[in-house]
Amino acid sequence: MKKMKSKAMLALAMAGLMAMPFAGCAREAAGADSAESAAAESVAAEGTMAGTAGATEAESAEETAVAFEYTESEGLSLPIPAEYADLVLVELPKEGENFLFRVSEKASVEAVKAMGRTETAGAGELFEIRKTTEEDARALVENDIPGETVFGKDGEGNYYVISRPTDVRIEREDMNLLMDPEGEEMKRWQELNRWASEEAGYFLEANASLVTADTLYTVADFCLPIPFGYEDLLVVDTYEEDEQGRLFRVSEKASLDAAKAKGYSDTDGIGELFAIRKMTREEFAAACIYDMSGQLLFATDRNGDCYLFCRPTDVRFEREDMSVMYDESSPERQSWDRVARWARTMPETIIAANRYLGLVEEDRTSQELDVYLTRMAFTDAVPFTISTTEFGPLEPEGVDPAPFLNRLRRGEYTSRIEAYDAVIPEGEYIVLDLVEEGRRFDFFLQEGSENFVREVIGGDVEVYYSMSFRDDTETASGIMQDWYDALAEAKGLK
Repeated sequence: MKKMKSKAMLALAMAGLMAMPFAGCAREAAGADSAESAAAESVAAEGTMAGTAGATEAESAEETAVAFEYTESEGLSLPIPAEYADLVLVELPKEGENFLFRVSEKASVEAVKAMGRTETAGAGELFEIRKTTEEDARALVENDIPGETVFGKDGEGNYYVISRPTDVRIEREDMNLLMDPEGEEMKRWQELNRWASEEAGYFLEANASLVTADTLYTVADFCLPIPFGYEDLLVVDTYEEDEQGRLFRVSEKASLDAAKAKGYSDTDGIGELFAIRKMTREEFAAACIYDMSGQLLFATDRNGDCYLFCRPTDVRFEREDMSVMYDESSPERQSWDRVARWARTMPETIIAANRYLGLVEEDRTSQELDVYLTRMAFTDAVPFTISTTEFGPLEPEGVDPAPFLNRLRRGEYTSRIEAYDAVIPEGEYIVLDLVEEGRRFDFFLQEGSENFVREVIGGDVEVYYSMSFRDDTETASGIMQDWYDALAEAKGLK
């Protein structure tokens, strides 16, 4: 076991280390047991790993090379971005220990030692990678162990698990340094954790003898990964050509089996968890005019095509004895809940699996605010005005709305606030009035409440939202103010 530096480079998008937990989507599993292929592809020695860069929104991001350092254990290489190499400690197994690599933040381990604690185990831990049997891997998945993911396998029947702590392991002598989420200590910790969340993909790329443990379905180069341990619980339908634009539909197998056992002649839609649809931008703009309940735009690709995550608006659970649906402790209900929870994570998973197509994340909530912002971004069929007390309502003509709508839609998340929890800010707000929809959205300007939004429907029903943004310099009302100022300037009012 040795540590070495490699000249191997991976081309990544300027946006940063892209998620690669499903490297098998780009590298088929067929050659996993070929020693000759493994030797030819190996990047443990000096060489080059060519990764496909994901596209940015503007499709013009230049690629940047990221160097890796490697630590070896049992013939496998652990890739660590060179910029993080001095920030982490890599522990290799001692005799009798059942892991390959354990990685911790160096500063946390040093802080524990400086405080005089003799036991440093767990301090700053980021992840651990271990090898196990298929039987143990399946048991791990069936028991739904938090923080444990079966991500890879080799040609000898071994499976590979990455374990991440479910609690925060950061340590400092002065823990007050961690109170500031924007402080250097927390920023560095968050950066290391982002890398740790992607390491399974890098590990597969660095070890050509391994392939993903997921079951992969592909339609027209678009990949749907089904995680290890779920393949027997699901039925995946693939569509090469479909009038609805569907690529995949995923259903619970037990529900379909129950419907057949009950003699149903038509089982279409039973047990359905979600479907993935692909539409051109023009098709999506036309569809936005109508009710799109249960259909969420979650990504666009470099060609401008739109991908929708479609979930039934009713529960498609089926069993021979339907009373088990109401017993949360029954194995049948728990099995359904498990696959339903997994289904909710799929938009993010699918984006990560298809970065090589230039997929860009879109709005990922189905709140009314996001739905209307999306409709406004893709179609001009939603008349609106924007108003403040400065110049009153202004029509949108004369200013391209796209930059402002895109800034609003690039928010990290929009959450609904229950009426009994809502504290209505005082003072002025900017009004986005959807003239023909009978509703408006009020964006408050009060300091500390710039991301609070009130929806008023029909003049009397109120709904409240809180928006958040990845760019912490952005606020919802700040974007609306920029938009209003641009309109006022275009109309000669400023």
